[in-house]
Amino acid sequence: MKRFAVLASVLAACTLLAAQARALSAETVLMPLRDRILLCEAGLSELDRQAALLQQQMKATAAWRVRLKQALLLNVNLLTIDQQRRQAIADLGAARVQPLTALNHDQGLVPHLGWGDPASYGDRRSAVAAAIAEENAALARGETQFLLPGQGWVTGAGLDSIIAADAERMAAFQAQLDAGDWHIVFPGLGHISRTGLENCARDAVEKYEATRAQIEAGAFRVNMPGLGWVTAKSLTDQIAALETQLDGVRGSLGSTEFFIQRADKGRFNAPTLSNEIAANATAGKTLRDAIGAQTWHHHMPALGRVSASMLRDAIAAEMDAIAQVEAAAAAGDYPVPANTTRTQATERLSLPNCRQNGPNPCLPAEQRPALQDVLRRIPIAVQTDVDMRKLSLTRLKEFLAALPELAASELDRLAMVGANLDLLSPEFDRELVQYEQQLTGKIAYLRAVLDDMP
Repeated sequence: MKRFAVLASVLAACTLLAAQARALSAETVLMPLRDRILLCEAGLSELDRQAALLQQQMKATAAWRVRLKQALLLNVNLLTIDQQRRQAIADLGAARVQPLTALNHDQGLVPHLGWGDPASYGDRRSAVAAAIAEENAALARGETQFLLPGQGWVTGAGLDSIIAADAERMAAFQAQLDAGDWHIVFPGLGHISRTGLENCARDAVEKYEATRAQIEAGAFRVNMPGLGWVTAKSLTDQIAALETQLDGVRGSLGSTEFFIQRADKGRFNAPTLSNEIAANATAGKTLRDAIGAQTWHHHMPALGRVSASMLRDAIAAEMDAIAQVEAAAAAGDYPVPANTTRTQATERLSLPNCRQNGPNPCLPAEQRPALQDVLRRIPIAVQTDVDMRKLSLTRLKEFLAALPELAASELDRLAMVGANLDLLSPEFDRELVQYEQQLTGKIAYLRAVLDDMP
């Protein structure tokens, strides 16, 4: 192998030092230049790998948000169910107020709705229809807010904007990639983009080829690349410092001292990532436990914050109330204003009409039509009471059936977050390998130079 003399002083003393120094091989001189090429090429490969990793994470997040549209549509359906119930109740009140109006009176008492006459109940029905129309107009404009598990309160237009922002973010990222402007942090190079890495690789190749051409032409004057003028002692000290640094990097892999940086995550260490993975897993278990225990709460249209157990209790209470109304009606104990039951009205109607020197007890003749009207109104009142409760019961059952699907969107988000966090777990070992390659390459180079020192 062709070898060359080491120059260790100024040009005036080079001849004397060349005679005293041991030879340096061309391989030793070219080693750091070749390592620089490999470092830049490794950086290019790592940039591509990290870009693909970030794209995978962004696509997972964007896909989850698209799936949230199903949860939003489910909330819209639940609101529609409630609107249908409210309109049905208003229609029922308007239809039943006249039959429930007592004889010679201008107002009737509709169970669950209160006193009113046909005009007021018609106005009430119109007001409900107008309110529902406004709600639907707000829905059409994308202004109605719903609570989507994992996302928070959002409108249809807002969710579309978030989804569009995800797409814009991915497009912007792709544009950065295409332009060569996207940066990573690579050991030995720092913050660097594809353009910088390509320039790094090109410059390193040019320097390597130029140095090799000088060596082959016998024109290379030694001043070690990246080292300058060195002594055996300084090389030994540098080797010891690099070995200490390498041991420190290896020993700090799982500690709070070893940080890596990844796009969309920033700078983080292994304990932080482990805590986030554990917290996400705990959140998933807590949510699944709450779903299993029927204690998971969600804000549902027209009901507010409810859980499965609360809905089941409400369903049971409504069914009990219906049973009580039907039992009271069957026993003749269901009252209508003014608190007169069928049993009471029947008993009084069975009395003879009062007359002078007549029987006692007796019923004044002028009261008989009002009591007969009570008997007429009781079945209508009972049926109205039951119908109102059944409308509420149907809504409660439909909301209960929808609750698991709403919870599933939050489980879906936690699974997506967990998968993205898991993708980052191997990154620490990769980073360590990159540090090791960089430091061991430097140590090998210094040892090679040290072996050739006089």
